Amino acid sequence: MMNEHSRATIAVNTVFPALSAVFIALRIRARQIKHSSLKLDDYIIVAALIFTLGQSLPFAYCAIKGGMGQHLADLSYHEITIFGKVAFWTQLPYLLAVTLIKVSILLFYRAIFTTIRFRLAVKVFLLVIGAWTIAFFFASLFQALPLSYNWNQNQPGSSINEYAMYQALACTELTFDVITLCMPWLVVWNLQMKTSRKLAVCGLFTLGGL
Repeated sequence: MMNEHSRATIAVNTVFPALSAVFIALRIRARQIKHSSLKLDDYIIVAALIFTLGQSLPFAYCAIKGGMGQHLADLSYHEITIFGKVAFWTQLPYLLAVTLIKVSILLFYRAIFTTIRFRLAVKVFLLVIGAWTIAFFFASLFQALPLSYNWNQNQPGSSINEYAMYQALACTELTFDVITLCMPWLVVWNLQMKTSRKLAVCGLFTLGGL
C-alpha cells in the first residue's frame, strides 16, 4: 500500500521529467522560430532526456509496485526484489543522462566562445568526462557478480564496496558540475567590461546551467 512518500516519489519522477521535456521542446521551437538548424548540443540534450526517462519512470513504477518510499520491514519479498532490480538498472541511464547533459552544455559553450585556449579546455574536459563515464558505467554494471546478486543475495556471489563507489561517483560528479558551470567565467572575466556586468553575465551562464 502506498504512503505519502511513495506518492511524492511518483510526483517527482513524473512532474520534473515532464517539465524538462517542455523546456527542451521550447528550446527546439526557438531554433525553428529563428530559422536556425538544430545543433549537436540540441540532439544530445534530447538523448539526455530519454535516458532521464529511463531512470525516472522505473522509479515511479517502483513506488507503485516495489514499495519505494516505504519502510523496508513493511515490504514483501516480491516488492524488495522489484526495488533491488530498479535500483540497480536505473544507475546506468542516470549515469548516461548526467554525462550527456554536461556534454551538451560544453558543446554550447564551445559554439559561443571561440578562443583557441577555451576550445582546447573544452576538448580536454570532454575527454575526462568520457573516461569518467566509461569507468563508472562498467563499475556500476559489474559491481556484483552474478548480476542478480544485486537484488538477490540468497545465492553465491560477491560485490565491491558499493558505498565507496557511490561516494566516489557523487564527489567527482559534483566536482565536474561545478567545473562545467564555472568554465565560462574564465572567458567572461577577461572581457573589457565593468565588473558588475561580468558578474551579471557569469550569473546568467550559471543560472542557465542549473
